[in-house]
Amino acid sequence: KRLLIEDMYYYTKKDTPFKLSVLGTEENIKNVTKKQLHNYYKKHYIAPNLILSFAGNITVRKAKKLAKKYFENKFETNAEPNKCDEKLVEQKPKEKYFVTEDEKRKQTHIRIYFPGLNVHDKRTTAYRTLRSIFGSGRGSRLFVKIREELGLVYSIGAGASTGRYGGSFTVVLDTSHQNIYTALDAIAQEVNIIKKEGITQKELDIAKEVTEISVSVSGESSYGLATRATDHIDEFNRIIPIKEQLKDALEVTVED
Repeated sequence: KRLLIEDMYYYTKKDTPFKLSVLGTEENIKNVTKKQLHNYYKKHYIAPNLILSFAGNITVRKAKKLAKKYFENKFETNAEPNKCDEKLVEQKPKEKYFVTEDEKRKQTHIRIYFPGLNVHDKRTTAYRTLRSIFGSGRGSRLFVKIREELGLVYSIGAGASTGRYGGSFTVVLDTSHQNIYTALDAIAQEVNIIKKEGITQKELDIAKEVTEISVSVSGESSYGLATRATDHIDEFNRIIPIKEQLKDALEVTVED
């Protein structure tokens, strides 16, 4: 799965930094020097590139004190964060198919990629709602049809990511070697059905209930709140209140 994810990003994000493996190539890992790592650290791990996020049983005063003690005095600059204002278009792969072969595997892992939305696109809430209906959980269209009714896969689901360089809508499945083409045909039929007929109001209402529970629960976790705040500051230069996020989700319509 990891190799396939790396291949997917390489082929679909060729013109962006996302094409690069996080870990790096085998050649780079073998040849990297201590000096190179130190220089990289000095160049990138600086105040303008860092966001400190606190959540939980802590006061603003104590948070500032900790930040000053362990971070502020360690840097030569207290400059404002570097913000990326680029709102780039989606990245479309030039290749239609790419395969990572491994004869030892007794099943096939497949990822079907569709170009997604930029993080600043106003349609992102509807986009994630569609993902919930189409491929999130046991009540989704893909799970009910492809796994429960047809029994063609071991697991199946969909993901909807966003980013500055465009996002990706992916269908992910594990199936037996003999069921590959049958499963892909069935998925293609479901894609065509939702493109032609759209979704129902009942499906949308259920998706909204799930979203409301998910967002509310995420607000109860200190880790979730801190991570959420960091992501929002990085992407939007502000923290989007949970009430605002819920309001946007509950206002999505079938037409959206």
